[in-house]
Amino acid sequence: EDIYASIRLYEPEKYAKSINSQLHDEIIGAMPGATLQVGKNYQAIGLGKNNGVSMYAAIIGCATFIIILVACVMVVSTLNAFVRDNMKMIGILKAVGYTGKEMNVLLTSSFQMFNAIAIVLGLGATYLSFGTFNKYFEKEVGIPYHIHILWGASVIGGLCILVLLMILMTKTFRRIEKIDPVMAIVTPPNV
Repeated sequence: EDIYASIRLYEPEKYAKSINSQLHDEIIGAMPGATLQVGKNYQAIGLGKNNGVSMYAAIIGCATFIIILVACVMVVSTLNAFVRDNMKMIGILKAVGYTGKEMNVLLTSSFQMFNAIAIVLGLGATYLSFGTFNKYFEKEVGIPYHIHILWGASVIGGLCILVLLMILMTKTFRRIEKIDPVMAIVTPPNV
């Protein structure tokens, strides 16, 4: 349950420090774990709330960027291993008439379907976790702050990830065009 208090001082410079100290001691003594925001007006208190939330947003943003970089390296490595492990199949498909571009489109579209499913599941998990984050931020800053999903930003972010993955896959699968079908069929796997 939230409790809001407003105190208007006629001589704030004279009493502000002692009132702040007394309020802090009384509130924390009566309600351990409570937070106290003090400012000259509600907008100043709101700015304090947003600074804490902005700090968390920056940390989450940096962690997301690092996760995306690591994921890109893992995607390229996995795709290279896929091509290497399926060299015989690629050689057979090229021998029966598939071009490198056709196989590139086939493989890219099949992998993109899994990527789209993963993005939708990630958005669902994010949406389900908002209740926990709302409670945490409210407890942290002392003022109700309701985080909600920004559907436009989520769709744009998901599309950007799909485009990035398509670029990585296209560049990785481009080497299929250079594979000689006979060499791919006779070369032992994992060589």
